[in-house]
Amino acid sequence: MDWHDRSACNQATLLALVFLSAAFPVQAATGAYFQTTGQQFVVGNPLIELTFNAGNGSLLNLVDKVTGRDLISRKVANYNGFFFRFTTPTNSTPQQGGGYVGRLQALTPVRVTTGIQITMKFGQFNVSGTTLNLTATLVITVDDSSPLTSWQLSINNPEQITIESVALPSIAGIGQLSDNPANDYLVFPSLSGVLFQDPAHNFALNRGYGGGGNYPNGYNNMQFLAYYSTESGAGVYLASEDSAGYTKTMNAGKLGTDWMNLAHAYVPPFRLATDMTVPYVVKLGVFHGDWYDAAMIYRNWALQQPWVQNGPLVANTDVPDWYKNTGMMGWKDTFAALGPGNSYASLAQAAAVWKQELQSLPVMDWIAWENQGPWVDDPDFLPPSQGWPAFDSAVSATHAAGGRLMVEPTTNVATVGAPSWSTLQATASQQADGSMYLNKITTLNQNYQSGTETNAQMDPTQPWHDALLSFTSQLAQHGIDLIHMDGNPFPYALCFAANHAHPPGGGNWWFQGLAQIYADVRKAGRAANPNFAMGGEWYAEPFLSLTDSGQDQTNILDPTIIGGSGIIDQTKVSYIPL
Repeated sequence: MDWHDRSACNQATLLALVFLSAAFPVQAATGAYFQTTGQQFVVGNPLIELTFNAGNGSLLNLVDKVTGRDLISRKVANYNGFFFRFTTPTNSTPQQGGGYVGRLQALTPVRVTTGIQITMKFGQFNVSGTTLNLTATLVITVDDSSPLTSWQLSINNPEQITIESVALPSIAGIGQLSDNPANDYLVFPSLSGVLFQDPAHNFALNRGYGGGGNYPNGYNNMQFLAYYSTESGAGVYLASEDSAGYTKTMNAGKLGTDWMNLAHAYVPPFRLATDMTVPYVVKLGVFHGDWYDAAMIYRNWALQQPWVQNGPLVANTDVPDWYKNTGMMGWKDTFAALGPGNSYASLAQAAAVWKQELQSLPVMDWIAWENQGPWVDDPDFLPPSQGWPAFDSAVSATHAAGGRLMVEPTTNVATVGAPSWSTLQATASQQADGSMYLNKITTLNQNYQSGTETNAQMDPTQPWHDALLSFTSQLAQHGIDLIHMDGNPFPYALCFAANHAHPPGGGNWWFQGLAQIYADVRKAGRAANPNFAMGGEWYAEPFLSLTDSGQDQTNILDPTIIGGSGIIDQTKVSYIPL
C-alpha cells in the first residue's frame, strides 16, 4: 500500500491514517513487513523488528528476532531516533532539538524492490518553548532478508539557526544484555581497536568514550560501533557508510545508571538558514557473534571502497618492495653537540651494524636533521642543520651501508614566529571568536637545549599545501627514502573562519585538503625517486590508498589509560586487532 505525502497533516489525521494502515498493512508474501498497533508502528523482517512511537517517531524497540531479545533494554525512547544541535546569531551556545521534541506529521510506508521503506516527516520542533519552522525527513529501509536497516535524513531549515551536528541515529537505553554483565562488550574502532567490558556499568555517569576528535583520524579510524552479549551472541551494530571522508563523531556515552547512548553524528558546514542532508547512509541493525563478526560485516562494505583500490599489501605494487621487506626502523639522533656518536656519519654506521645484526634492511628514523632542531620552526626545516653537502653525504653513505633513511616532519601545525609565519598565519584555524587554536610544546635545539614554542593548528588549504610540498619534495630530491607525515590527520578543533577558502565547520573539506596534500607529496617524491615511500601517523581508512604505511599508537600506549576518568575499572579495557 502506498500513501501520498501528507506533510501538513495534524494529529487527528495522523491517527486516522494509523488506523487505516492497521487494516491494510504493507507486507510482502515473505520478507519485510509494516503494520500499526495503536500508537505504535512496526517495520521488520524475519531477522529484525523495529517499533516506533507514532506520535514523535521515537524508536521504542530493536528486536533481534533470532533470539527474541529487545536490544533496547532500558526504555527511555524519547531520546531515540535523531537529534541535532544548533546555534543562533545571538546565542553561540549549542541548543538541542530532534525528532523527540517534534511531531511526526506524516508517515509513508511503501514497498520497494528490496523490501519496505518508511518515510517519516517531522515538524513543530519545540525547543525551550519556541517552535522552530523546520521540517525533517527520515527514510528507513528494511530489506527482506537483511539484519541491517538503512537510515537517511534531511532537514529543511528556513530558520535563522545554524545546524552544527546531526546524530543519526541516536539510540538510548542500550543497557545490560547478558545475565552476567561481565559478558557484555562494546567494540570501538580507535587506535588498534578497543574493547570495553560491561560498559553500561563500567563507564562513569555522563561519561563514556568518543574516541577523540573527529573522524577520520587514528582515534576514529573506521565508522562502526558494536555492542554484544557473549551469552546470547546477540548484538547491536551501528555504522556510517561514508567513503568521502565527511567529518563526524562517534560516541558511546553512559547517560543513565545502567544504560548507554550510542550515536554517530555528522558535522556539516556551518551555514545559517541552510538545509542539511546527511550525505551518506547509516546502518543500524543486529548481528550475532563478537567483535570479529561485527568487524567482518563492516569489512564487507569497506572492501568495496576507494581506499582499498590497490588490494592487500602483499599484492600492492604501489608500495615499494624494499619497504615491504624492511626488517626494523630505528630512531637515530644527530645532535652535533652530543659528539661523534651523534654526527651525520653515525647514520651509516648504525645502519651497517643493524643490517649485520638482523640480516635485513634497516630504516633509520633520522632526528635532528632540521635547521634549528627537531620540530622547531614548523614548517621551516630547511636547509639541513649542517648544510646540503653534509646531508647528501650522509644519505649516500647510509644507502651504501645497506640502509634507508626516514624523516618525520610535523604536518598539521605551524610555529608562531617561524620565518614563514607571516605568510601562513592567515590560514591558521580559527575558533568561533576568531582566535587561533594554539598549543605550547617543549623542543630541543641543535645544541640539545630545551625550549618552548607555540604552534597553531593549520587548515589544509592551498598555502599550507604549498608549504608542505616545498620542503618534502626537496627532501625526496636529496635522497630521503621515506617521509612519515607526523601528526594526526584531523582537525583537533573545527575552523570557524568565515574568510577562509572553505566553509566554516564540517563537511569533508578537511579530508579533501589533506588527501590532496598527501597525494601531491607522494607524487613529487615518486618523481624524484620511483622507490620513494610515504607514511602517516595515526591514520584512518580514507588514507589507506594515499600512504604506504601508518603508525598504530598501541605500540606505546597502555590500554588501562584508555578513557581516563571516564572508565571506572581500567582492567576492563583491552586492545584488539580490529
